Amino acid sequence: MTKVPIDIILLIRPLSMYRFENVVERISKVSLPRFFGSLQPGNSLWQSEVLLAVACTPGVRNTRLVRLSRGSGAGGIPPEKLDFEPDEIPTLGEVEITEDPTLQSQAPF
Repeated sequence: MTKVPIDIILLIRPLSMYRFENVVERISKVSLPRFFGSLQPGNSLWQSEVLLAVACTPGVRNTRLVRLSRGSGAGGIPPEKLDFEPDEIPTLGEVEITEDPTLQSQAPF
């Protein structure tokens, strides 16, 4: 089995009653590791599934993906999905989370 690290860059907007740092810690130490721990070898990794895992984290008002790629891959616009060979399993690689600078009045997700 070959582990394939997946790098993620997220922009999030926390709910007003939550501290940004606490939400980031929960995403990076609980939500994303739990999500990646449930993935099976050879399956596709969908952008929408990653966003859902983050959006369901307590304190997240909205989130956007800036990067979703194999650790060795180039950046650019995140693809709708990443495909894997039967012997490849996606694992959590580098994660960067920053506060979304867009206005809070925009629609969530």
